[in-house]
Amino acid sequence: MIVPVHDCENYLRKCIESCLGQSYPNIELLLINDGSSDKSGGICENYAKQDCRVKVFHQENMGVSRARNLGLSNFSGDFACFVDADDWIEERYIEALVVPMLGNPQIDISMSNFAVEFLDGTTRATRSACQSGIYRKKQSQYEIFFSATPEGWTYHGKLFRARLLGRFSCHERYVIGKDAADTWELLKRCHILHYSNELGNRSMYHYLQQPNGVSANVNLFGTLGSIEVFRRLHDDCPYRKEMKWKILEAYQEVARALAAPDFPVEEHRRIKEFFLESYRNNKDKLPDFIDSIPDLSVRHYFHSCLMQGAEDFLGHYSLALDKIRMHFGRRYIYGTGRTAVKLAAILEKSQIPFAGYLLSDNREKEPSPDARHAVSYVSEALRGDRQEVLILVSMKIGNLLQVLPRLSCEGTDVLIW
Repeated sequence: MIVPVHDCENYLRKCIESCLGQSYPNIELLLINDGSSDKSGGICENYAKQDCRVKVFHQENMGVSRARNLGLSNFSGDFACFVDADDWIEERYIEALVVPMLGNPQIDISMSNFAVEFLDGTTRATRSACQSGIYRKKQSQYEIFFSATPEGWTYHGKLFRARLLGRFSCHERYVIGKDAADTWELLKRCHILHYSNELGNRSMYHYLQQPNGVSANVNLFGTLGSIEVFRRLHDDCPYRKEMKWKILEAYQEVARALAAPDFPVEEHRRIKEFFLESYRNNKDKLPDFIDSIPDLSVRHYFHSCLMQGAEDFLGHYSLALDKIRMHFGRRYIYGTGRTAVKLAAILEKSQIPFAGYLLSDNREKEPSPDARHAVSYVSEALRGDRQEVLILVSMKIGNLLQVLPRLSCEGTDVLIW
């Protein structure tokens, strides 16, 4: 087991204890201290003094890939796996992965799903469309890499036979998305892969997603980094159509996140800059990308980004907010569901008051989602001076076509968010 270590003193002991507590007895633990500035290096040395199975290597801070490569140069076993220093593994993790490989010497990679752990205590287990069983060379490249994401292109939940790692080194030139590049290289070398969707009905690798650790900004920057990796792998891949769709899916994921009105403003600028620069580098390969986006609001956001340029970062929603501010009458939000609550939060954050929530007259009255604003029927809100009423609507296009005729009364402004 190779564990790159960098400034993770708060999580490192749990990781090491989980590695040393494996039910499979023949293990070696290589701790690669990548220039830690906290107590991580000392923690590693203390465990090496207590347990002869632990070996510690120190290097200047040169990144996780260089640390992994140092581990690959010094491991002596028949198999190898990688564990992040802020993650942990179940007691039967190595045993469950190694048993199929001991039974079939042709298996080069043994793989399972893993669980994503969040700091708030919630857990999300990864699940792929792949079935448990044996996958041969091209089948493993296609179904595991393209169908089993995110399991398919990370080191988590994988055990490698030593012969597969001969003359292999982790990619050091990628800042983000390096796991995807490494996994693709190893899958190209792999003759037989064994995949278990569920080991004992539970995930045995626990991946901690936390804002200040190795996985910082993993959701969007990791996705953007993977796009660059997929683009570089495109010409080396026999499945170019599938690789193209990987890029399309990744762009849509980022565009959808950036289009959300509650996306953190402080993160918006730099991620959007990276996003647009990446798209401009790839648009010749993706001429039909924008038209392929099924979500109309995301498609509109993307169009506005490209037309306005990277310097106008909040234009898509700031224009709407400015229009709402300029309306000095009563403002209402249509509906009481999650979208309405999110829109209310945006208005309050922007210091724009509103009168309450509206429902169509044919709907049963629902309680207000907050204690400060009442819920009224549309007919009630439109009594009196309709010239002063602004109704904010945010919903899917199919529902909007049904609701809009009921709201578009003479003298009433309807703003579709």
